[in-house]
Amino acid sequence: MNQVSEPCVQRLRQHLAAAASRYYPELASDELKIELAGAAPHNASTIYHFRLQANGCQHGVLVKTPPLAGYHPPSAQLTAPEVKFRSEYEALADIHAHFSRLGDARFAAVRPLDFVAEVLGIVMEEVSYPTLRSKFSKTSRLQPWERSPEFFIPFRHAGSWLRAFHALDRGEHATPREVDRDAFLTVLNGLAEILSSAIGNQSFFQKLTARLQQEALQILPAQMPLGLTHGDYALRNLLVAPGNRVLALDTQARWLMPVYEDVAYFLTGLITTWPQVLSQGLVFKAGHLQRCEQEFLQGYFEEEAIPWEIIRLFRLKLMLQKWSAKTLSVQRQPGSRYASTVRQRLLHRFFYKTVTAMLDGRLSPTSSSRGQTRRTPQPTSAASATRPQRSDELLQLSRRLDWRFLLPEPRLQQVAYFGPAESTLVTALKTFSESLTMYPAAPRTATPPRFAVVVAVAPAPAALAGISEVLLQGGCLYVELGSVFAGRKRRAGQGWRQALSGPQEYVAALQRLGFEQVVAYWHRPSFAAAAQIIPLRDPLALQFVLGRRSHDWKNRLISALERAALHSGALARWIGCVSLVARKASLT
Repeated sequence: MNQVSEPCVQRLRQHLAAAASRYYPELASDELKIELAGAAPHNASTIYHFRLQANGCQHGVLVKTPPLAGYHPPSAQLTAPEVKFRSEYEALADIHAHFSRLGDARFAAVRPLDFVAEVLGIVMEEVSYPTLRSKFSKTSRLQPWERSPEFFIPFRHAGSWLRAFHALDRGEHATPREVDRDAFLTVLNGLAEILSSAIGNQSFFQKLTARLQQEALQILPAQMPLGLTHGDYALRNLLVAPGNRVLALDTQARWLMPVYEDVAYFLTGLITTWPQVLSQGLVFKAGHLQRCEQEFLQGYFEEEAIPWEIIRLFRLKLMLQKWSAKTLSVQRQPGSRYASTVRQRLLHRFFYKTVTAMLDGRLSPTSSSRGQTRRTPQPTSAASATRPQRSDELLQLSRRLDWRFLLPEPRLQQVAYFGPAESTLVTALKTFSESLTMYPAAPRTATPPRFAVVVAVAPAPAALAGISEVLLQGGCLYVELGSVFAGRKRRAGQGWRQALSGPQEYVAALQRLGFEQVVAYWHRPSFAAAAQIIPLRDPLALQFVLGRRSHDWKNRLISALERAALHSGALARWIGCVSLVARKASLT
């Protein structure tokens, strides 16, 4: 049994004994049995699970109370517990009544049963539905088989639920907060100051706030549409009932704020889970995340035009809020200093990269469909008539280009290609790029056309100079090298990180040509069917992928062997598909 407060449990038993027949008339009996089935202490609250039995019937109830002594909220408590828990109970009652009146088959709501003032306990019916987070976590690159055809329906329903929630009128129980553009800018400046003092790099955050202030003045209206704000509309607080019905938990519903706040909060939480942060965005495919975002936004805005630029600004504000919260969490987390340093570096690297991409418009939900409420695939050229049209064929071809999400701009526009004329890679590039120019060898003209993206398959190191001539300054080069480690052994005194550091002759050649950010990736198990694309110089990413757990003893044995091979350097001899991504230095 988890830690509990005995006086609290005793008071709850007395209350449930007196009120059980009011909650459930079929439990009216002198032989009512009340069993404490479990308790879950958290930093923000404690959840008690009781089972009530009588007359051959059984019901479960949950009671949420303030945290136990020794547990502290992760951030400063803005509301006194006696106000917070009473407000949450009243909000649950209003929400349940509101969604019951709607009678929409897409929605559900938790039924609050009572409030026990002596222990500040919120009594509610037990719901044993899975969270949207648990469903989402099973669709990573490590578990692609878990995705069912109905997987995205709850995301659309989550957007629709939030829209209906925003329309709930709680009158004097809802207080306006951060309602205009000036308040948005005030919060933004405060978050930037917190991060600047905690992380450093004052110049970055000064430029960031200056840019966002300028865009906010141009894009945001002085007064924005308000709605009842959930405040923590995240995957963990959304339950999925049978029939893909969605219900949300854990809100006081106390504030009237711009409706974009909750929308951006959900989208930000989707891409900033700890596995995604620590793996530098490798756990979930970018295309999969964009589809989740698209379904959610279409559920919320329905037939209205989606205000992409406004949402992008709110997402950037929420990204800074998440960044500061996670930074504080890492700093407070117990453990070794080395582990804390590694986590902080991965955290800051992920947020620097993601915020910069979002600021430049290179990372936004379904950016290719901006300005539309529905995304309709359009042919990119007359040659599309000869391309595969079946959805499963297109899906397989798109997976062949998953590496494009390693580039700053994943949309492939004008692309140059060096390599074999017939391959699935060529077919995929013809299908998904706006135009493809194929070169059998390095161009011989004095002034060849320039491209933002160049793809090369198994070129000799000496050929890289000619290939780089067709790449624009600031453009990206993607090179597939195949098994560059075959037959190699780790040299004496060479660590496993050096053994997996990549094809050094290619890396050195690209650096001599002025390329920056040259990174080697392992496509596992192959280029055509890569379930993971792993940066070889990132030990934490390698350990995360190879350290998967399983209940099956055979899979556990395989994982143990892979980890042993990783640390001994033998894994380098097994890697069959390695790519390089490099960026050509800009003139400025």
